[in-house]
Amino acid sequence: MMRPSLKDHLVDLVYPSECANCGTPCPAVLCGPCTLSMARRAVRSETDVAHAERPVAFLGWRAAGDYRGSLKDMVLRLKDSERRLASPLAALMLAAAGNDPDYLFPSAVFCVPSTREKVAKRGYNQSRLLAQAYSRLTGVPVLDGLRVAAKSADQDSVPGRARWANVARAFAFSCAVPAGSVLLIDDVMTTGATADACSRLLLEAGACSVRVLVAARAVLRRSANR
Repeated sequence: MMRPSLKDHLVDLVYPSECANCGTPCPAVLCGPCTLSMARRAVRSETDVAHAERPVAFLGWRAAGDYRGSLKDMVLRLKDSERRLASPLAALMLAAAGNDPDYLFPSAVFCVPSTREKVAKRGYNQSRLLAQAYSRLTGVPVLDGLRVAAKSADQDSVPGRARWANVARAFAFSCAVPAGSVLLIDDVMTTGATADACSRLLLEAGACSVRVLVAARAVLRRSANR
């Protein structure tokens, strides 16, 4: 039997061959049972109407699950350095899309942009990795057009009620949008403020409608704006 090489040992150290959810030895990021279990946890806006507490520009949203447990861990690891987690997360997002053509067959896929500083530090925009992985699964092209236009505080550091004003003029758009419904992808949706700001730009650029698909939906306390 061939002994494992040094390269094999290094790969095992960097990418342990175990399920990210249950820890069972597994050649993939998620084992089969955990993939099925997590795929059943998809959440979406009621009747696919985007927001109950505040009018928003997008018509609906879906998420692979709530931002907690193993799903939260996978998203944080993707943000940190593990690019490989984009593919399994995109597969869970595809499961959340169900059989809705607006999520499966939009005219184009866009992603929420990141600042140059964050991209330089991380080496990539995690939302774009998710969009690219989703594009490979569906065949829908990813278009670049959204960009950060003005410096704003990191949304993670801003209280829920202040997030809307924080991103009101944070983004800009610089390409044509194909006619029809488009899909906006991000890693986490908390209040919906970022998705709303980006959706308004997409509509102004020519999209007929926008829907949002994310890896996880953060659940805020009842006292905070969603």
